[in-house]
Amino acid sequence: MNHSGAAVPVLAGRIKDRVPGASTTLFSSAPANHDGKNEKIPNGVFYELRKLYYECAHAAYPMPIAAVMKLVPTSQLLFGTDYPAEPMESTLDNLPGNGLSARSCRRWTEAMPNVCSLASKALHEWRWKRIVNLTGNH
Repeated sequence: MNHSGAAVPVLAGRIKDRVPGASTTLFSSAPANHDGKNEKIPNGVFYELRKLYYECAHAAYPMPIAAVMKLVPTSQLLFGTDYPAEPMESTLDNLPGNGLSARSCRRWTEAMPNVCSLASKALHEWRWKRIVNLTGNH
């Protein structure tokens, strides 16, 4: 799922409550299905949503990352950007301050060059310019 799952992490509970067989409205009897399970999803909605992968393109800000990290383990998070429509920095600059381990951030940024050669070239150029600017070595 793109953009850190968009609204899915926030609406996951509501999705669970609306699985056929569940009811939480005042207009029906007590919920028959508290776990969001039925014959087609025997392990429940949360189990199914946690199997999906969520990429962080232009949604690496603290709020969407916090929401998706409450829903899925970091093994289900993928790196992505909206480059060239959106600068890679809009994603990259926000990763370190979001409670993600250095290992997770490193895994994402090291995997990026395998995605596409144009993005790889741009990412490496951006990294090099950033290192040069930070160190003052020209």
